Amino acid sequence: MSFTTIYFISETAPVNTHASSAVFYRHLQKLSQDGYHIVWVTDENTYKANRDKIKQWDAIILPNRRWHLPPYRGKGLAQYYRFTYYYRKYLKPIINNGPAILITHISGQFLAPFAAFIKNKTRIPLISFFHDDILELNFHQNVKLLKLNTKKVLDASSAVLTVSDAFKKNWPQYASKFQLLYPLPEVYNTSKPVKKESLFTIAYAGAIYDEIIPCFEQLLQYLQNTNYQLLIIGDLEKTSRLCKRFPKTLTCFGLFEEPADAFDFLTENCDGMIIPYPAEIKNMPWIATCYPSKFVQYCQLNLPTIIIAPIESAVGKWCIDNEWQLYATDYETKSLSRLLALLYDSRTTTQIAELNARDFNPENITGKLDQILQQILINK
Repeated sequence: MSFTTIYFISETAPVNTHASSAVFYRHLQKLSQDGYHIVWVTDENTYKANRDKIKQWDAIILPNRRWHLPPYRGKGLAQYYRFTYYYRKYLKPIINNGPAILITHISGQFLAPFAAFIKNKTRIPLISFFHDDILELNFHQNVKLLKLNTKKVLDASSAVLTVSDAFKKNWPQYASKFQLLYPLPEVYNTSKPVKKESLFTIAYAGAIYDEIIPCFEQLLQYLQNTNYQLLIIGDLEKTSRLCKRFPKTLTCFGLFEEPADAFDFLTENCDGMIIPYPAEIKNMPWIATCYPSKFVQYCQLNLPTIIIAPIESAVGKWCIDNEWQLYATDYETKSLSRLLALLYDSRTTTQIAELNARDFNPENITGKLDQILQQILINK
């Protein structure tokens, strides 16, 4: 195992920042500690944007433009020519030197299908992470082309690691390859105390989608008549209007540079977290399959987390199946009142402890990935 190379082929940078990037950073860091040789294969533009954050593993950098490279197209001869050029010039001279595994992130139509191309050229096994269904995330784009490139990756993959079982419904022909692997959280040892102040704080941290602004408005309208306030960590430009409208109930901060800084701040200043989605799934189609990695992390921080999402969403189904009591499908007064009352209920505390010991345990998550890698190496 100590001589096995993992080629992470993706334009998702494995850096310690946010969302999928942070998840891959943690996975690759652990795999590196376990003796794997990590090589990040990415394009020049992505590498330059993240160069200052990449220090711990090697990189193969593919040019986005050269005089002989036509503009990238996700199909046909243009794609084949570019992939062949990349393979022959940058990967073929080194990629067959010893045991190896390819890993990619199904998130677009560029380097994920290139990973499938490399697998078909070399017969090196490919593992794919499927965090968001790109058909739902990019529903406004060319669906036929999205399907074409996603199928290329799924066909070439020995295993597909998903964050929810909902992917099986969308891609039933590949269900036998799908294995559930929750997003890997950062280990953070804390015992969250119950705050004694009369004013309580609920927080949201992460991407501020246009689709969730109305959710914040409904929540703030309710909170302004309670002893709770909302704190948002995210894009200040997108939250500025809300801050002006609810100056006494809402406080906003920009994203922290390092996750650990955000964790320290949240555990010291917040009583609980909230993950708000629109009440109708049509307003945010990708939540049908995606599972919020932030929820797994909040449990690691021992922060009780309110989840508001339609029952058709992946996290909504999870909440029902797991009887998560801090769950609702709407922003009605009755629902919000019940959720806030249950923040520090003993059952909530017990549920968090059970998840941290079982499904959300970082050692269990990394152990499952290692088992998958070992099995693939055995069957190679």
